[in-house]
Amino acid sequence: MLGSESTMLNADTTGGLGNDVIYSIMVDRFYNGNRQNDVPNFAFAGDTSYDRHNRYWLYKTFAWNGPGDALRVSPDSYWGGDLQGVIDKLDYLHWLGVTVILLSPVFDNVNGYHYALGGSAYHGYWTKDFFRLDEHYVNPPAPGEGLYEVLSRGVLLQRLIKRAHSYDPPFKIILDVVLNHTSPAPIDTTILDQANYLEMGSLFEDGRLVGAPCRLADGTTCRESFVDEGWFHPPLHWVEWDDPGTFYDGYVNGNLADLDQRSAKVRDYFDRALDKWLALGIDGLRLDSVKTIYPDYLRALEARLRREHPDLILIGEYFDGGIFEKGLGSQSPSRSVRWLKGMRHTTMFNFSFAKAVRAYFTGRMDDLGTPAMIGHILDASSPRNALGQRSHNLVNFINNQDIPRVLSMKHASPDRYVAALKLLFVAPGVPKLFYGDEIGLGYYDGHPHWQHYSRDDPHWSRLFMPWDKFDDPLAREYLGLTRALIRLRKGNAFLKWGETRRLSAANLVNLIDGNSYLAIERRDPSNPDRTALFYFYSARQRDVLEFVVDLPDGEYRSLNGARTVRVREGRLRWRDVKVHESIIIDAAMLSNSGSAPSQSETRRSESIASGSSLPCPTPESAASCVPPR
Repeated sequence: MLGSESTMLNADTTGGLGNDVIYSIMVDRFYNGNRQNDVPNFAFAGDTSYDRHNRYWLYKTFAWNGPGDALRVSPDSYWGGDLQGVIDKLDYLHWLGVTVILLSPVFDNVNGYHYALGGSAYHGYWTKDFFRLDEHYVNPPAPGEGLYEVLSRGVLLQRLIKRAHSYDPPFKIILDVVLNHTSPAPIDTTILDQANYLEMGSLFEDGRLVGAPCRLADGTTCRESFVDEGWFHPPLHWVEWDDPGTFYDGYVNGNLADLDQRSAKVRDYFDRALDKWLALGIDGLRLDSVKTIYPDYLRALEARLRREHPDLILIGEYFDGGIFEKGLGSQSPSRSVRWLKGMRHTTMFNFSFAKAVRAYFTGRMDDLGTPAMIGHILDASSPRNALGQRSHNLVNFINNQDIPRVLSMKHASPDRYVAALKLLFVAPGVPKLFYGDEIGLGYYDGHPHWQHYSRDDPHWSRLFMPWDKFDDPLAREYLGLTRALIRLRKGNAFLKWGETRRLSAANLVNLIDGNSYLAIERRDPSNPDRTALFYFYSARQRDVLEFVVDLPDGEYRSLNGARTVRVREGRLRWRDVKVHESIIIDAAMLSNSGSAPSQSETRRSESIASGSSLPCPTPESAASCVPPR
């Protein structure tokens, strides 16, 4: 294989990530490891009105339609995933080969059904108490334990961290923290609506109420009854996403109680909460919604955390962040780029990569969805890339919890999805999988969810992980491809930070043809004697695509040996190109025999994962393909 771990000496690891592959989990939708917390009444066993209110909503917000994904038609309810489920699947994640596990927020969220925001807090982003774990994700108290042990001490989270760190190599665990807001407190809510908003954005510390954004009385709204106790911004206006004057003190969607991070109370609260959980051995933090948090607070927090935890991973979620934050017409540098340059030890998610790749491989071809724009995003030396070398630390993805999955989008197809997945692992930066990406999770015509909701509803990006579908032939092909790509990535550390060049086909002269293929060359600048790795994709069927390359003459095989390309006199020729076919060529894989692919290899080249290593569909390697269940 190309490269080696030693080449990482040349890599910038700003943000704390090295040659890593991230696996992002929405805890409620991953695996149900303990059905006794599906309706966790044990956390509210008393007879107060607050206990009764919570027990009522715990029952009402669990999806009772059935234990399997196929029967669930309520995307905004709890579906039963928990921390025990993550522990139970660590063997699978180790088998898959990922190195970092990113968990959705696991801190204590409000209970209820919040109509203005579309459902319950199953996603974890409506926190009321940052000093406790949410009752939906923990096991009920064992004999000799109480609520303090399971909620406040977090014994199950401790068990997860200890088990994750016991693997060779150890997993890194990242927790998602929401520093911007608490829970729903709609600005114009009246006391008549409070049955669905009992906490009204209130903040708790280990079960004790410490602050509230408003104190409703008859005839008043939250806007009119604000209480300035040094915790929250006044509920005056919404966050307008194109108006930075509203970013830091506005209420997201006009509903989420906005914390004032310039308040000493808030800063002290978060310092103590984060210290509590970091003391358990957490390896990193995902900082949610950094676009709406005072930059000076985040810089001070970053400095303190890295001073006390020098190896801590820090990833900021700046929605739409990247060099093309607002598309082709983005100012340069964009707001998110300016934000990132103000952070010395933090990286961020690369939404520009996601938007461009999703558009291109679903045929939208908008201003970002072109090979030229993808080239600017990937190439740190491009004059359009305002981040330069620092773009090598960004976290790339094609799916996340806030956007529809690629395979749920119009014009998506298995072959296009495979091409996007391969590009994710060949691109500079750090690849992130959203749970289920490895088996092509999505919904489409014929899927049981498709008839119920629009495919553009992001709730349906949060499908339940279908563990009973791993024997599906298509899922096995996706799984084999993903596992092979992870091995490729881990064996070639230079892919994170090495040089990137977009290639132009020498045999195509029509400018219109330029958008119908994508060709990328990756090289290790620290070792010029090494050859390169190439990515090729064609949206059309062609007799041949031809590229000028600096390679010795010969025949080169794709990573699974199923496809070959020939180089002669500095020209690489890819023949008999299929529509939406993609291949990865490691130039170190020079074929000595020059013989034609075998019949079995030819069959594999015609599968959706053409050009990749596929241990799963091949009978001779079936044993190594079967993941731990």
